[in-house]
Amino acid sequence: MFIISCDLAKTCDYSAISVLEKMDSLYHLRALQRMPKMTPYTVTAEHLRGMVAEPSLQCDNHLPVVVIDGTGVGAADPHG
Repeated sequence: MFIISCDLAKTCDYSAISVLEKMDSLYHLRALQRMPKMTPYTVTAEHLRGMVAEPSLQCDNHLPVVVIDGTGVGAADPHG
């Protein structure tokens, strides 16, 4: 099973994305990336949508689990 997690950035920060693979009781970090600074939420969402659709992250025809940390999210950009 794969888990994609995203920590959404505030206005002047980076959004971070990780991909974990759960194998038995262990979690393996398979990818770690950050979006460019001040990337609009809509662009980050499209990037995540593409990752979910990636065949290599699907296991037994199951999509990966997506977890989003929204505890410190700032206001959305009204111009983005």
